[in-house]
Amino acid sequence: MLAWLMRRGWVTQLCTFAYVVVWPEILYEVEYEMEAEDLRAAADADAIDKSSAADADADNAPRTSESSEDHSGTDGSHVPTVTEQAAEQARLERIASKAHREAAEKATAHARKAVPVATTHPSVNDHPHLAGLTPHIILDAKKATGKESRYLSAIARRFNDEKLANSWQVMYKYFDGRCALERIALHEDMKRKLVWNTLTFMSEHLLCTRHW
Repeated sequence: MLAWLMRRGWVTQLCTFAYVVVWPEILYEVEYEMEAEDLRAAADADAIDKSSAADADADNAPRTSESSEDHSGTDGSHVPTVTEQAAEQARLERIASKAHREAAEKATAHARKAVPVATTHPSVNDHPHLAGLTPHIILDAKKATGKESRYLSAIARRFNDEKLANSWQVMYKYFDGRCALERIALHEDMKRKLVWNTLTFMSEHLLCTRHW
């Protein structure tokens, strides 16, 4: 009888919906990792630039003013004099020096930061380096990109059980505040008890609500 009433819209089921909540511990960890990656990329690029500049200096001999004038008089194009080349080289060196100094300052600031440590319960981690960070809500986990995608991966790493971590990768697409958690078992062809046990283990990372 109840099923008949529900099919015809006379009665609706009280359902549970969820969003992913990202605790400050995870926010800090992802930000720290991204900053470290940027610093490594900048260091690699700087090394490549220095190598290229050294090769260019070895291949290009300085031009004399006389040869420059002769050349410019031949085809009408302007060839930099030794003085102009030196001025340009000095300008480029100043730019490179400034960039190197800024990169060094960023690297120093990063080195002074507390190294992130994954705890058993990130929701209660009140370490001083997390002060000022507020939890972040992912409104639609299945559409997460960029930093939010990294948050989801960081959460998966929190699960010690590999099966639970794999289940997170499968189930977080339903955490959008619109898909009823009661329907996950049907969509994924899983036993309802297994689904709810799994969701219980994930509950620290979920913000749940119930409505008709």
